[in-house]
Amino acid sequence: MFRLATMLAIVTGTAGFVLAVLAWKSFERSPFGRGLAILVPFMATFTTYHALLLVVPDLPLVILAVESLAFVLVVVFVGFMVRLHYRRLRAPRREVSG
Repeated sequence: MFRLATMLAIVTGTAGFVLAVLAWKSFERSPFGRGLAILVPFMATFTTYHALLLVVPDLPLVILAVESLAFVLVVVFVGFMVRLHYRRLRAPRREVSG
């Protein structure tokens, strides 16, 4: 079951990496695109990490804690980038005087 879950994580991570690269190329010139440019190496790193799990299944607790922290940081980063993108899309509200 461990190997199946790890293989699924590798396939999902690879798909996430490819989609992150495609999204980055689509939004390359926006602040959201710059954020995606930072996210692409994270996805590649996580995919490599899960591939290492197949080779060395028993990792020390410290490495697992660092992995959990990295996932939390990615979630915070993505949330920040979505918030930034929506803030830039929102048109300023101006009253029309007439």
